[in-house]
Amino acid sequence: MAADPKILLILQALSARLAAIRDTDDAYHTDIGRYVQRGRHRLPAPPACAIYLDSQTVTAAAPARTLIEASIAVEAYSRFEDDEPEDVACRMLEDIRVAVESTDRTLGGLLHLGEQLGIAFEPGDITYPEDQDSIVGVRVVYTAPYIRKAD
Repeated sequence: MAADPKILLILQALSARLAAIRDTDDAYHTDIGRYVQRGRHRLPAPPACAIYLDSQTVTAAAPARTLIEASIAVEAYSRFEDDEPEDVACRMLEDIRVAVESTDRTLGGLLHLGEQLGIAFEPGDITYPEDQDSIVGVRVVYTAPYIRKAD
């Protein structure tokens, strides 16, 4: 059986990092890692997060390999109850940043180290889901450059 595609391995590695976000750990403020879903589907009741491949762009190609930049989105939702919604959102953004960026930014060598040093954060957005009282969300996009070798 052939090995899993590299993009799948990247998504699995990032999912594992997001699953570590628990408010019982001193490194984190929220519990959004309690439920991590791969794919863009309806999430269960917060706290929860989703990770999915947003897009891919070929940035360089050669006969034996292709350099691809993947945009990987992370969406997270939490209740804010007695807190200010923006405070909760800022904590979620920080938790995602710490989980994804604080250790090896190449995800164990899966990502290409060119001018960009592994995975790169793009500014996040705060969202307020419609028809959802006391829930706030964030959306972050990471750029993940990787090399796909020819078969």
